[in-house]
Amino acid sequence: MEVPENEEISFNLREIPFIEQKIITAAPYSYEEIKQIIEKTDNSVCLISKNNLRATGFLCKIPFPNTFSLLPVLFTCNHVVDQNDINKSVEIKLIFNEKNEKIIQLDNSRRNLTDEKHDITIIEIKKHDNINEKNFLEVDDLDISLFEKKIQL
Repeated sequence: MEVPENEEISFNLREIPFIEQKIITAAPYSYEEIKQIIEKTDNSVCLISKNNLRATGFLCKIPFPNTFSLLPVLFTCNHVVDQNDINKSVEIKLIFNEKNEKIIQLDNSRRNLTDEKHDITIIEIKKHDNINEKNFLEVDDLDISLFEKKIQL
């Protein structure tokens, strides 16, 4: 089926036929693995609203250097949230869905990394931000072994 040149294409991942367990035999993931990845991703991705700007970000837990603990963080682009926003204690809103929004007050007490060249910002999320644990991807969820599977044709 051809799509007219100017027509917008959108779809819901849950409506794709393979979600009905009709996985293409060459797919490197099982139905359950795909379902888990989609569910975890649904919970971690958010819309970031700051002043008149809206953009996306995602939450995950990353290993904190020199410890065995995982640090909950927000990943986004540097052009969305930068070091000036952190220095000025700008307020951002994380929108997960129409019923789940959290307001985060940025400040220098949060561990953070901003890199204009690579257009990335990583900001610590603290317990008092009251974001549900289910919203954070963990390193295990992104286990490299999943991505090392080869497609068998």
